[in-house]
Amino acid sequence: VECFNCHKMGHFARECRAPRNQERVRIESYRKGSKAEEKSSKALMAIDGGRMGLELHG
Repeated sequence: VECFNCHKMGHFARECRAPRNQERVRIESYRKGSKAEEKSSKALMAIDGGRMGLELHG
């Protein structure tokens, strides 16, 4: 396994003893910010290919 922080083999970045790569910290903080935006509500639509128009049932 290659560390994404120091690029040495044998450990993960979270286990790395080298100082954190500032570029990596900036990217992680950007990703965390974008995840907060993803929590906004979303709509899901499905179209049943048959007919177009308004149907009233009742």
